Amino acid sequence: MLQTIVKGTVRKLGVLGIGVMSIALLASGCDTTTTEQPATNQQAQVQTPAFDVPTLIGKNIDEIKAVLGTPQQDTEPNAQQLKSGVTEWEKQYTKDGKGLLVTYSVVTKEVIDFFITTDKTDKEGLTTDKQHLLDIGNLKEGVAIYKIDFVKALKNPSAYTGVKATPVK
Repeated sequence: MLQTIVKGTVRKLGVLGIGVMSIALLASGCDTTTTEQPATNQQAQVQTPAFDVPTLIGKNIDEIKAVLGTPQQDTEPNAQQLKSGVTEWEKQYTKDGKGLLVTYSVVTKEVIDFFITTDKTDKEGLTTDKQHLLDIGNLKEGVAIYKIDFVKALKNPSAYTGVKATPVK
């Protein structure tokens, strides 16, 4: 249809009309040159998780050690601690300034929960950035295989010390 309109216009306007129409089209912003947009630092940056907690769900502490390596302090409760009733123990990992504390049963080696701390803290070790806490462990709210609990600070209930992911049985 556009071609029919243009042909009809050409017949009516003649050569002089075509020149005028071409100038009008160029003046109206039909510029075919491209301009590059300057790169901005405000583009969303994708954060690589320090820990991939969902892939650790269902593994026991020995299997987690095989994946994450040796924890900062690789200790087990001694005989006296076991005799006094200690049933849970923990392993702590740090990567890129972010922490993961894995609590497990000393009897079954089954993981009880994963606690993630943040690198984005104020001077008291607190944060208000829930999404950043989730991102550190590659976690999402509302997932069926684990339950998320943000751990509020005692002195400042509007801030968090970390996030706990508890496997759902």
